[in-house]
Amino acid sequence: MKIDSILIVGGGSAGWMTASTLIKAFPEKNISIVEPKSIPRIGVGESTLQNIRLWLDYLGIKDSDWMKDCDAVYKLSIKFTDFYEKNYGSFHYPFGQPNVSDTFDGVNDWFFLKPNDSSIDENDFCRSFWCQMKSIEENKIPNSFESFDFEKDTAFHFDALKFADWLKNNYAIPRGVNLIEDEIESIEKLKDGSISYLHLKSNKKVTADLFIDCTGFKSLLLENGVGSKFISFEDILPNNRAWAVAVPYLDKEKEIEVYTNCTAIENGWCWNIPQWSKIGCGYVYSDRHVSPDQALIEFKSYLNSDKMKLHCPERTEILDLEFRDIKIRTGYSEKIWCKNVVGIGLSAAFIEPLESNGLLTVHEFLVYLVETLSNRPKVTSFDIDCFNLKATTFVKGFMEFVALHYAFSIRDDTDYWKNYTQTYHFLNENLDNSINLNILVESLVKSKRFSFASLEGLCCISAGFNISPSSKIHTQRNCFSTGNDIHLWKSNFKFLEERKNRWYNINETFPSAFDFYSNVIYGS
Repeated sequence: MKIDSILIVGGGSAGWMTASTLIKAFPEKNISIVEPKSIPRIGVGESTLQNIRLWLDYLGIKDSDWMKDCDAVYKLSIKFTDFYEKNYGSFHYPFGQPNVSDTFDGVNDWFFLKPNDSSIDENDFCRSFWCQMKSIEENKIPNSFESFDFEKDTAFHFDALKFADWLKNNYAIPRGVNLIEDEIESIEKLKDGSISYLHLKSNKKVTADLFIDCTGFKSLLLENGVGSKFISFEDILPNNRAWAVAVPYLDKEKEIEVYTNCTAIENGWCWNIPQWSKIGCGYVYSDRHVSPDQALIEFKSYLNSDKMKLHCPERTEILDLEFRDIKIRTGYSEKIWCKNVVGIGLSAAFIEPLESNGLLTVHEFLVYLVETLSNRPKVTSFDIDCFNLKATTFVKGFMEFVALHYAFSIRDDTDYWKNYTQTYHFLNENLDNSINLNILVESLVKSKRFSFASLEGLCCISAGFNISPSSKIHTQRNCFSTGNDIHLWKSNFKFLEERKNRWYNINETFPSAFDFYSNVIYGS
């Protein structure tokens, strides 16, 4: 299949990210997008991971180009509150790699010593290996220093609707993307089931060599057009709805945070996504455990709780706001590239919002797509199979990582949490043996070795949930069998303490997030 023309159906952040990427990669191709003049769009504040920086760099988009127009602020971490146990407290998953220089065995130094020292709490793990943690906890914006690289180890919070409009008006259309303001009336197919052309409501007919489905959960082309089967994650991730609201700042200087805050409550969890002008808040829940009306009551209770007032105790009740109930579905399309249709965004896959993955599959799948279209002058079924394998492996692996946030919990205060911690069996035939579970099973279940092989999020999440590849008896046996003295490990922990104190002193010199944004991004 030779692809000279590409038609994107659906706007929003997925559609305009797709249009921008393709016009950057293939300025010689005919790239068009069909977008209705007015269509309801989901916009609840967007929280991203640092991978989005690679995509922005590829497009040549600098922070200063778009942040001010999109209500954007920087994000340095994800904070998880009460996931381990009700009213237990919080832990962080900071961005970037841990600094393991001059350690005995990397992050395992900490996991080796913790079972033997009751004074070490879970938050000490990130403080020991991420030099920027003090700034994160105090809502400061650090410069790059030691192992922290500001240009690589930060992500963004922003208004996704404004971001889509910015890409549309400042990048995609000026570079040659053809906008067709219309809606799909019907889909005409060839004998082999692929799409021949789209019949628009204006009575126009549009065709292309390749169609990109950015129609969200409707999956107008991929699922309902060429018939790619939807594979649900609901047996592992049952959350299927979310209440969302925009909360105004009472005192922005105190309340603006440099992380996404995720707080577990009765029947799901709530997000706080700070932007420059407001806080995007939501409650992800399962309507199999609580009705939408009761969920709204629980959400409002959270918004009026001390957890929401952490930085601003004088905040009064949050009630008179516009709340929206959003239906979501978790899963993926069995063939994300099916015949002559590729799904991007919600039409292709969606893992529940935990771990800020809403736009993750968008820019990652776009990278796979550009790679596939760039390899050879024509695309074969082998190329499509390779694309699908990479995309589905990515989705299933990340889904398993998200599932561990529930599997590791010991909450049992409601039926919702009991179903997760007492009924579900996460290590069963429902999960593929992807890299996350291989590491998990080998380190934690089979106990074959004392080690965390990954320096990614698994070790942060495990520390926060009091999950360790080592135990007190394990560490003592390890010392005995190898001839190591536990005092040698403790001397290395002294090094971690000294380094942590030095980092604290450096972090004291950095500006608050509010001051940084006021002076650098938004002006006073």
